[in-house]
Amino acid sequence: MIALVGLSLGLDCRRRLTVGKTIYGKDREVDVLFRDARNGNRLAVEAKYQRVTGTADEKLPYAVLNLARCPCPGSSCTAGAASTRARCTGCARARGPRTSPGFADWLTVFFAL
Repeated sequence: MIALVGLSLGLDCRRRLTVGKTIYGKDREVDVLFRDARNGNRLAVEAKYQRVTGTADEKLPYAVLNLARCPCPGSSCTAGAASTRARCTGCARARGPRTSPGFADWLTVFFAL
């Protein structure tokens, strides 16, 4: 779903691409990497979806810490039943939207489309 939003805005999109290292020094695979063909600007996106509350609370801080190590700007985008606390943490630290409904607008501003 996240990739389709960027594609509909005319951005190049790659999924599951190795970009940099994790906080543990392993190769890091981002969920989606957008690229603006006009100027080469990139954005890595950690996309998290959860049907029920639970482990997303534990996964989001790890995703946010990994975004801070990314060699290009990054954002997390969460949807589903993750707790409000976890979504707000991801939003505050990752320079991006916390849920997908505003994602198209945020990409438009980020890439100046």
